[in-house]
Amino acid sequence: MDLRILIFFNHQLSREVMSGGEKMFLEVSKRYGKFGVNASCAVPEIAVEELMKEGLRTRFFTIPCLGFEYNSYKDTAMDALKIALVFTFRTIYCSLMIFKWLRESRADCVYSTGDFIPDTVPAMFARLLVGIKWIAVIHHIIESPVKRRTGSTLSNTGAYLMQRFSFILIKYFAAGVFVKNEGVRGSLLGMGFKEKNLFIIDNGVDLKRIEGMPSDYPRPFDACYIGRLSASKGVGDLINIWGKVIESLPEARLAIIGGGSRRLEEEKRETVREMNLERNIEILGSLSDEEAYRVRKTSKLSLSCSYEEGWGITIAESLACGVPCIVYNLPVYEEKFAGAVETVPKGDFDAFAGAVVEILKDKGKRDRLSRQGREVVKNYDIDNVVRREAGVIKGICSGLKEEKKWEKAF
Repeated sequence: MDLRILIFFNHQLSREVMSGGEKMFLEVSKRYGKFGVNASCAVPEIAVEELMKEGLRTRFFTIPCLGFEYNSYKDTAMDALKIALVFTFRTIYCSLMIFKWLRESRADCVYSTGDFIPDTVPAMFARLLVGIKWIAVIHHIIESPVKRRTGSTLSNTGAYLMQRFSFILIKYFAAGVFVKNEGVRGSLLGMGFKEKNLFIIDNGVDLKRIEGMPSDYPRPFDACYIGRLSASKGVGDLINIWGKVIESLPEARLAIIGGGSRRLEEEKRETVREMNLERNIEILGSLSDEEAYRVRKTSKLSLSCSYEEGWGITIAESLACGVPCIVYNLPVYEEKFAGAVETVPKGDFDAFAGAVVEILKDKGKRDRLSRQGREVVKNYDIDNVVRREAGVIKGICSGLKEEKKWEKAF
């Protein structure tokens, strides 16, 4: 009999834009059934249509949306207030509905897909009041607002405090904690998490699907960025770097693909105009997967100026396409993609631009990085990742057939 889990995915704020962690939830949830795990999902109403369109076939328990949720957020103080209101509503609603959802799903355990309060608080109530086991995912650790170099002080402070509050709940109530890299694991051990509860579970990519994606584009770019438009992703750095690249390669063209903060997108479009880079940089916004892969597969390079990363799904996707990647030297890239990506010091625009120019001019180096990237990413085939994760979940939940006294609570 399959193990039954109830997944909390209550933090998505956009119908169109998914972070790497959100994409991972989708891809893993679609495959659980192949490995003996039957998943039900608690999700905001705003996310259901997109999840179904992306192929997730499961039972959804939906959280109603507030009217303004169907509009994009602009990363202003007012929008930060709206997000706080949305998260508060979702947290309360899920906490009130948890007993009903557990009864209807007959779940053996609950699973929170991130360290966001709308995911962790309901899971904590399920563990504390009903006795069911809780598995939590922590993707990366947010630095304190004093140290964090990107984003507004208000949003950084809010994100930091919410994550630290969730850490307290996870540390004391979760039976298993899935982390994405050794750095996060070491930091959590330093915060007092139990070593036996921490499991490194990699992210993965669908190599077969990527291979079948189209690889034609009418006017290929020299480089592309694909990801969310957020301060921590360093999109502003990328524009400044490209301004230096065209000093050596005046015709070089960069595509920026992704959605996120409307205010940030408008700011970056204005920056491109002010720097007279319209011929060299195109901000394409959100594209379908097929269109994004057309751009990615026909680009010579994939670039990322992210200042913080839990794993690097978009990097792995580019490597699977055979597209060399240039990135800031985050420890996680050395852990996961050593030898397959070109790294430069964080915030060093000259070094980054120099690496871009060098590799664009050196086809031999591009080919070598392409081969190494394809080889490394074979380790992260999505089916192998889900098989391991499902096995760990079953191990954590072993013995539940004798322990399910909590059912009497219904």
